[in-house]
Amino acid sequence: MKAVTAKKHQNIVLSIGMIMKNNADTLEECLKALKPFRDAVTTELVIVDTGSTDGSVAIAKRYADKVLFFEWINDFAAARNFGLKHCTGDWFMFLDTDEIFDETEDLARFFRMDGGDKSYNTAMYIQRNFHDQ
Repeated sequence: MKAVTAKKHQNIVLSIGMIMKNNADTLEECLKALKPFRDAVTTELVIVDTGSTDGSVAIAKRYADKVLFFEWINDFAAARNFGLKHCTGDWFMFLDTDEIFDETEDLARFFRMDGGDKSYNTAMYIQRNFHDQ
């Protein structure tokens, strides 16, 4: 297992973690949608690849602060926890590569309040899933 570090930040408010394997078809749209939020809040993006062969790693390297490599052992929690060990933010948010934010201003507002409201131990947002049947 090895890591590729693209850039470093100080005082990370939020670490965003993702695991992926062959998600080139959705990854770039997901990461582009995060850009306004990442511009508004000091974040780090940590992506764990579990064996992509479709160009996902190249896309991830354009956006992520850290691209990590983890051999798939049929355990999503193990891959997620591997990425979490490399996160340095005060807060952690996990996303799937096909989750795309339409709007991030409310989320950014929460984290801009003194680096995330420290009186909370957890936070959540509403997720709506749309399927093309």
